[in-house]
Parts: sequence; structure tokens; C-alpha cells
Amino acid sequence: MLHNEDLMKRNVNSLTTINRVRERVESYNYNLKKIVTCENKDIAVAVSKKFDKLKQDNFNRILIPDFDYSINDNLITYHQEYIKGYALGTISKYSQIIYEDVVIRKSDWTFDDYSMGNFVIEIYTNKIYMVDILSYCYYPDVDRRIKAWYLYRERNRKDLKNFILNDFL
Repeated sequence: MLHNEDLMKRNVNSLTTINRVRERVESYNYNLKKIVTCENKDIAVAVSKKFDKLKQDNFNRILIPDFDYSINDNLITYHQEYIKGYALGTISKYSQIIYEDVVIRKSDWTFDDYSMGNFVIEIYTNKIYMVDILSYCYYPDVDRRIKAWYLYRERNRKDLKNFILNDFL
């Protein structure tokens, strides 16, 4: 797949100041570029197959940012839409939606990393995005998913509490 910036363009209005005058800017985009080095080409191909499957999957109320990728031997380069928002998904008021649409979904394919930073609540829209596309995998054991969910949530709560109290380390 080739990188296509138009694919990741958002219809977003924003303001910027030029010579002390506020001017409107429209249809800008944010995107991230990530280069993943796999142990060998076979693993890179396997990751690309996961990406292809993810593009076809549907997580109901959980959205996946637009992304595309390319492979060069054992390197995968992917461009992913950056979602501007709050990375508090698993400990937010939207956690039940994430639980239902990701953790206990009927499919054997889902995400296996429930860190709060992986679920971003988009600013102004409150749409929920799963931004860690590499954590998409075959994960058929729902009981293990549930156990992992509660372990991540507890750790996420503790981390946020410590961070807010300025006692992180």
C-alpha cells in the first residue's frame, strides 16, 4: 500500500493568528509515521496481513484511525491519522463501550493492549479511537481478555492518580 495523505485529511476548522488577526484554517491533517523493524521478512508479512484484516474489521463504536503501510524486506512503514484528544479511554466514562466493543466482542480478533493511552477520546466529537493498531491480534480467549482488562484498568488508575498527585515516580 502507498501513503495517501488525502485519505487522512480531516474536515476540521481551526483558527490561527497572523499579524494579530485570527484567521480560519480548514481541512488540515495530522498523521504519524512509524517504522517497525521486524526480526525477518516473514514476520513483516504477517504484520501486514493483520493490518489488512484490521482494515476490514468493525469494532462498532470504537473507531480505527485511517492508516496505510508499505513493506521493504523486514521493515514496515506505516502512516496513521493522529487523533487529537484525550488518551484516557479505559478509565474514562467511555470504558464500558470499550469493554463491550473490544474486550468481550464475539470475534476471535481484537486488541490485546488495554493501556489507557491506546484509546483516545477525540476532542469535540467524543468519538473513541483505538490508536495502537499493532496490538490487533488473534485473541480468542475471552476470559483472558477480561482478566487483562481489569489488570490494565487497575494499573491505569494507579498511574493516573500518581501522575495527577505529582507523585508518579
